[in-house]
Amino acid sequence: MTQTEKHLGRTSKRDLLLDVATDIVARQGLAHLTINALVQESGISKAGVIYHFKTRDDLVAALVERIIEQFDVMQRNRHSQDTNPSVKSTLTELCNDAFDMSDSQRQFLTNMLAAASLYPQLIGPVQKMYGAVYQHMHASGQHGGKAMLLAAAFDGMTLLELLNFYQFTPEQRQSLRSAFEKAISEMPE
Repeated sequence: MTQTEKHLGRTSKRDLLLDVATDIVARQGLAHLTINALVQESGISKAGVIYHFKTRDDLVAALVERIIEQFDVMQRNRHSQDTNPSVKSTLTELCNDAFDMSDSQRQFLTNMLAAASLYPQLIGPVQKMYGAVYQHMHASGQHGGKAMLLAAAFDGMTLLELLNFYQFTPEQRQSLRSAFEKAISEMPE
């Protein structure tokens, strides 16, 4: 059981600290996430913060763990009745996630990408998460290649924007979304 799962149904100080840390990273970037900044913005004593996160590295690792847990919870909630969702439904969700991401989510993920370059040890859990997605796509049979291609295109489009290599115009985003939705609709159930 993960730390977040232990506290479902009630908000713990640890969860509150992670909420504040997420906000700091989204607003100011990872460089500004320090134990002292967390103390100042959370109103929780330094001893209280250090009880949950001994070091800044522990805090950053907890943020990455939380992102992955939130992704897992979101997937379980989407598929509460279906433990083996179709590739088509998974692709539809990836499409919606890519195109409907809020500005705050986008900014947070941008800053967490920067964290991955500073903390390479954080990449393992993220690789595992992506591995599960792409394995699900690959295992879908004769359309596995097309499913992986679409998933990789979503990831590529998202990374282009998160890394600020290219920002699609609203018209381009709509064209991309329409093309993705058409390709997904042609996938078998």
